[in-house]
Amino acid sequence: KYKKQITIVLLAFLAFTALFGHLRSIPLGHEEPRRALIALELLYGHNPWQATLHGENYYRKPPLYNWTLAGLYALTGHTNELVSRLPSVFSYLLLTLFIYYFAAKYVPARQAAIAVLLFFISEDLILYYSRMAEMDLFYSLLSFPVIVLPWHYLNQQKLRHFFIIPPLLAGIGFISKGLPSIAFLGISMLAAIVLHKKYRLLYHPLLLASLLSFAFPLLFYFVPQWQQGTLHESVQTLMGESVNRTVSKGLGARLLHLLVFPLDFLKGMLPGSLLLVFLRKRHFTSPFIKAMAVLLIANLLLYLLSPGARLRYVYMLFPLLAIILSAVEANLNQTLKERFSMVFRLLTLVFTIALLSLGLLWFQLYWQVLWVVLLVIILLIINKRDLHYAYWLLALMCILRFTVDYTSVQPQFAQKDKSWLEKRDAEELFKLYGNRRVYFNTYEEQYYTFSYEYCRLSEQILYHNFELDDKDAVYLVHKAYMPSQLRKVSDFTIGKDSTFIIAEWP
Repeated sequence: KYKKQITIVLLAFLAFTALFGHLRSIPLGHEEPRRALIALELLYGHNPWQATLHGENYYRKPPLYNWTLAGLYALTGHTNELVSRLPSVFSYLLLTLFIYYFAAKYVPARQAAIAVLLFFISEDLILYYSRMAEMDLFYSLLSFPVIVLPWHYLNQQKLRHFFIIPPLLAGIGFISKGLPSIAFLGISMLAAIVLHKKYRLLYHPLLLASLLSFAFPLLFYFVPQWQQGTLHESVQTLMGESVNRTVSKGLGARLLHLLVFPLDFLKGMLPGSLLLVFLRKRHFTSPFIKAMAVLLIANLLLYLLSPGARLRYVYMLFPLLAIILSAVEANLNQTLKERFSMVFRLLTLVFTIALLSLGLLWFQLYWQVLWVVLLVIILLIINKRDLHYAYWLLALMCILRFTVDYTSVQPQFAQKDKSWLEKRDAEELFKLYGNRRVYFNTYEEQYYTFSYEYCRLSEQILYHNFELDDKDAVYLVHKAYMPSQLRKVSDFTIGKDSTFIIAEWP
C-alpha cells in the first residue's frame, strides 16, 4: 500500500510536468494565435463585448471562449503563451474529473477510473490538443454534460433537471461555438426520451422552460449586437459557418469522409481504442453502457454526414467511447492484463532511454529531461513486477508528450518553424517601432502569430488602415502594392514571407 501511494504521487508529478512543462516554451501556432489575438483585442479595444480581429468585428465564432481568455489575461496580468493555453489544460483536467464523477454513479469506482485513464491518454489529447490555446476542449467541457445529463436525469426521475439544466448548459455552449450545441441538446434529449420510453415528454409543459433556459445565455451575446445594429450580419455569418461544413462538399467528399472519419476518431483515441478488438455483445447488457453507446452513435452521426467536420469537433464524444471501453477492460482476464503490463513497461523503458539519448547526443541536456528520466527509473524500481498496466500506460503517454514538446523547442526545429519566425519578427518590429502606431495596409490574416505577439508586447491593436490617415504611424505593406503617398523605410519579413516593407509618410 505504501509503495502504491508513492507510485500514484510520482505519476501525478509526471503528468503535471508533461502537461505544464512546455506551455510557455512553444509559440502559438495554427489556430491558436487567432483566438489569443481576439482576446487581446477585447482588452485593448473600445468594446469588451464585441470580438474583433485586427479591429474589425468578428462573427465566425461566438465570444465566450474569448471572454474567458481575456478575463484570464486581466486576472493574471500576463498575456503570454502559458496563460493563453491554461483554459485548454484546465478544461482537459476538469472534464477528466467530471467523467469519473458521472461514471462512478453507474459502474464500480475502478471501472470509472479506467474510463478516465482511457480518455486522458488519448493520443490526440495528451500529445497535442491539451496544450493548444484552442476552444475545443473548453467547448467539450460544456458539451459532454449536455449529452449525458438528459439520460441521467430521466434515469433519476428528475424532470425539472431534465428540462432546465441541459438546455442552460447548451445555451452557454452556444455562445462558445454556436449551432452544434443545439444539435447536441436536441439529439441527446430525444435519445434519452426514447431510451426511457417517456414519449409524453415530447409535449410536456416544461418544454417552455427548456426554451427559456436555453435562450437566457444567448441574451448576453445577441442583445448587444441588436443594440449596435449588427445582429443580422452576426447571425448570417454564424449560419454560414455551419452550412459550409455540412453542404459545401460533393458526393465523393461525403463518401470519403464517411469512411475516413470513424478511423480518425479511433486513431485519436489510441491506445485505448485498441480495446475494441475485445468488444463483445455481452458488454452491452448494462443499461448504462447501452445508453452511452446510443448517445455516441446518435451524436457522431451528424459529423459523419458533415464532410467539413474535423476530429477536434467531437472531443466531447471521446468520454462516451472511454466509458464503453472501460466495460471491455473490466472483463479482460488476468493473464492478458499481465501481458499488457509487460509490454507497456518495456515501451516506457525504451522511450525513457530515447528521451535521455535525445538530450545527451542530439540536443543540449537540461534539468527537465534528467528529472523525467530519473522519475521513470524510480517508477521502474518501486514496483517493477506487480504495478498495474494502467500505471505504465499513463507513464508511457506522459513520456511521449514530454518527448514531443522537448523536441519541438530545440533550435534545429525552431529555426524553420513559421510560428517561431513570426514571433521573432514581431519582437524585432516592437524594438524598432514600439513607441509608434503600426498598421497593416494589407489583409494578411495568415500571420496571426506575428499579430498576436506584437499586440501583446505593444498593447496596441494592429489595425488595417487603407486610408493612410495617420501620418505619424508606420505601415506594413507588400512591395507590389506600395502606396505612392508613402516612402519605403526598410524591407521586412514576416515568418517566411519576405515581400513586406515598412513604409511611412515622407
